[in-house]
Amino acid sequence: MVENWLLVIILSFLAGAGFCLLFQVNKKHIFLASICSATSWTLFQYLTSVGMNSVFSTFVSGFIVGIMTEIFAKIKKCPAINFIIIGTIPLVPGLKVYQGTLKLIEGNTFPGISQILEAVFIAIAIAISILVSTSIFKGIRDKKFRRSIKFKNPNAPN
Repeated sequence: MVENWLLVIILSFLAGAGFCLLFQVNKKHIFLASICSATSWTLFQYLTSVGMNSVFSTFVSGFIVGIMTEIFAKIKKCPAINFIIIGTIPLVPGLKVYQGTLKLIEGNTFPGISQILEAVFIAIAIAISILVSTSIFKGIRDKKFRRSIKFKNPNAPN
């Protein structure tokens, strides 16, 4: 079992590095972006293996990746989008859309619609998880910024 999880981590890291090359991510950011990719896919696989729903496990994985990307962006002093794209690509439900479309073409209407709706819910879960995690970090960052500013009274004597 440990070998399988190690293989999942290594392969998802390499897939993330491949997407970094495909999207021409800065060389300084490839390692951390690949860590985001490996974390998202490994966490998703683990949560689904323990019986969690694929939509909720996608949400949790996306939320953790959103937090990681904000931390990495702060460390590297670059936009978080450099890490968000690579970190969430493994969660995108391309296979579910394909299978749902194939079932619809074959005439299996209800299973096809079910697959496509699950893919839509997964896509929404990705979007909401990134939105929530970045909003939390923005709130924390703004709160610290407001504390650091000392307002002067414009009517007070200089």
